[in-house]
Amino acid sequence: MKKREWRAPLLATAVFSVCFALTVALVRGHAQQNETIANQQLALAGNALAERLSLRINSFNNALLGLRGALAGHADRASRYQDFDRVVDLMRQYPGALSVGYAERVSQDHTRAYLGQLETQHGRPIPLHSTEVNNGDRFIVAGVSGSMALGTDLAGVGPVRAAGMRATWLNEAVLSPPVAGPDKTPPSFFLLLPTYAEGVDPKDSMLRHEQAVGWLFIHLSGERLLQGISDRVLHLRLIDHQEDEDEQTVVFDSAAHPDNGATPADAAPPLATLQLDKKVGGRAWQLVLTPQPEFQDGLGLVSPAVGLGFGFLVSVLAAMLTYTLLAMQQRATRLAERMTRALRTSEQRQRAILENASVGIIFTSDQKTAHCNPKAAEIFGWSNPQEMLGLAGSLYWPSPQDYAEVGERAGPALSAGAVFEAERPMRRKDGSTFLAQIRAKAIDPAAISSGTIWIVEDVTEQRHIANLLAQRTDSLQQTNQELGAAMQKLTETQQELVRSEKLAGLGNMVVGVAHEMNTPIGICLMAASTLNDSSKTMQDTLASGLRRTVLEQFIDDNLKGSAMLIDNLTRMARLIKSFKRVAVQQSASQRSQFDLAEMVGLVVNTARARHAGADVVIEAQVPAGIVMDSFLDELDQILTSLVGNAMGHGLEGRAQGRIVVAAAVDAALGLVRLTVEDNGKGMAAEVLPRIFDPFFTTKLGVGDSGLGLNITYNQVTGVLGGTIDVRSTVNVGTCFTVTLPLYAP
Repeated sequence: MKKREWRAPLLATAVFSVCFALTVALVRGHAQQNETIANQQLALAGNALAERLSLRINSFNNALLGLRGALAGHADRASRYQDFDRVVDLMRQYPGALSVGYAERVSQDHTRAYLGQLETQHGRPIPLHSTEVNNGDRFIVAGVSGSMALGTDLAGVGPVRAAGMRATWLNEAVLSPPVAGPDKTPPSFFLLLPTYAEGVDPKDSMLRHEQAVGWLFIHLSGERLLQGISDRVLHLRLIDHQEDEDEQTVVFDSAAHPDNGATPADAAPPLATLQLDKKVGGRAWQLVLTPQPEFQDGLGLVSPAVGLGFGFLVSVLAAMLTYTLLAMQQRATRLAERMTRALRTSEQRQRAILENASVGIIFTSDQKTAHCNPKAAEIFGWSNPQEMLGLAGSLYWPSPQDYAEVGERAGPALSAGAVFEAERPMRRKDGSTFLAQIRAKAIDPAAISSGTIWIVEDVTEQRHIANLLAQRTDSLQQTNQELGAAMQKLTETQQELVRSEKLAGLGNMVVGVAHEMNTPIGICLMAASTLNDSSKTMQDTLASGLRRTVLEQFIDDNLKGSAMLIDNLTRMARLIKSFKRVAVQQSASQRSQFDLAEMVGLVVNTARARHAGADVVIEAQVPAGIVMDSFLDELDQILTSLVGNAMGHGLEGRAQGRIVVAAAVDAALGLVRLTVEDNGKGMAAEVLPRIFDPFFTTKLGVGDSGLGLNITYNQVTGVLGGTIDVRSTVNVGTCFTVTLPLYAP
């Protein structure tokens, strides 16, 4: 009986013990499983973070390679960078960077001149910024987007200079050691890629150092780099350390940046710290991840205390434990799948750049198509890129001969690591051809058959437009030739009209000469006839006896007749002399140097004395110090004639007349401009074109020969080598402008 009594407790105790032991074992196993799952999730999170960090650095690396390609072959790389940045907006494309830019390699001797070029381009002073002494070549920031200042010498920062030399040595993008910021700000670093003069990197490291013309750089900070990558439930520290460097630098600590990651809690986290070593841009980085309590809470793991509470019920505990383990396993699987999808999404984004390119891109291997983008399929007339996979390279060319010729030309360039460029016809799927601009580069120049990238662009329409423009240019040239012939014909016609006009002017001149000389000749004939009659009368008178009164009358008549003859013959002589001066454009006087102000003053004073009784004011407005080397007498006659013309024509019968003789010098052209201006009655529009014609006068028959202004015109244009112009307004006045060289020809 006692055994039964004890059996139950013992059995119960045994069952309890077994169940409790089983519960303890299960709970202990469950606790270990929780720790394993949490550590796995921590490892997944750490690897994903490291992968995203690598992808971001790779994107920066690709950006620098793209920039180097954009700058290739351009002499003014700084301007090319600025143009590229205006189109692409690099800071918007790569928000994780503090700045993106280009630094030109400049020797010490040319630093000041290069900064002057930058100041001219940007229209503002650009000083040199250098934090350390740099006795070698400078790498001056010549184009930049972001916070970096133009004129900064990157080689003036020791870690950056060393990284730039390493990047040139390796011919790849290299991260610099951390660079300490001002005022205890977190350190930053530079991703550097060298550029070369011809755009093609030399294969020899020494040549690369010699031919490097600058660095493309991206300035990064830990905070900006890890923005959007770090997790709030993980305390993240990013440490830069090298085996050959004693010092370790904390590049980023989420404890100092609560917005980017979790701040460590006061209590120690239940899980161990995870350390990941990562090679990034030639630098050894260590990611130290310390999970926070929120991390384990976010995993949704069941607490061991819950299992212990239900441990008395073995079946329930087993069922719940099985369910919980399965649930945790599924949750871990889903989390792993989610991380895998994130990685695939990142890969798809990179692929999208290739798929959406505006040019055809074909990757060939063993002379067959291994991959191509949709644009290539569109250009060659295929419905999708998959149809082109495996196609032989010869199918893209019009004939086997074309394929062989391109291979012969492209082979040496690809084997040398150069870019092969050509413009040739290519064949579509339907057999039609198009003009293509192609560029090709081997992935491995030592084995070009293993992989070559071909970039194809259809330029048929562009070349068609260029041909149309050339045809239009030829048409315009032909039209210009026809216009030139028409202009030549017009010139010949104008010359014929000028000859006709000269003949007409000669006729008018002959009429004028005849008219002017007819009057004095008639008077002379009349006087000679009168003298002849008087002499005959005197002869008859002498025969019958001469009286004193008759003799006196005879003498008086002879004196008057002789005076009349002398006056009219003198008038004819003056007329002939004037006519000779019209025909001959030569000076009888000697050239000399004289002061223009003094000479004009004498002309004005003489005119004032000659017209002292007239109601006219004559002024001279000539600056002192104008010295001319010319013909003084001719210039005196010209000004005297113009002043006399103003008195005799413009101011005749007008009160309060005014004549101003002025001068101004154009030293740059070596000219002096003389003006003779009056406020007289002016001239009508139909008179102005004829005032310089010989024998043209508005006072014909009243003693004016009409030769004065013609003589003046010939003296100005012939002897003095100048020009004369006139402007006149009726009832306002007239202004003659004489333009003469300071040194007569």
